[in-house]
Amino acid sequence: RQGLGGHKGLLGEFKSEYRNRFQLGNKSIQYALGPELKIAGANFNNAFFGISPSQAAQTDLRAYQAKSGLLSYGFNATLGLPINTKLSAMVLAGYSRLGEAAKDSNLISQFGSLNQVSFGFLFNYSL
Repeated sequence: RQGLGGHKGLLGEFKSEYRNRFQLGNKSIQYALGPELKIAGANFNNAFFGISPSQAAQTDLRAYQAKSGLLSYGFNATLGLPINTKLSAMVLAGYSRLGEAAKDSNLISQFGSLNQVSFGFLFNYSL
């Protein structure tokens, strides 16, 4: 996918999901889970992980030029819960590990982590 702001880089996402549903009382609960792999170009990686020489001169970080390559790999899961005929909720969770393209950046070693965890909640109202 192409970025719309903040960078001019490219990002490729590869996912595989197993989707199914189960019954909980009279509600049909939907779920999906599976692995994910992200590969990004140098422009994308530099926008988020690169440190220019001028930025390095103003901070205690060393300059870093990110390259194209493996951005992250991980696992995601979603759970869809119907509340009533018009309202539903979705719970999202994921884990990913940053790859070669980001791991050598001082931004990660000093301020972040190679391990990335995400959670989210969505509510959907149908008219």
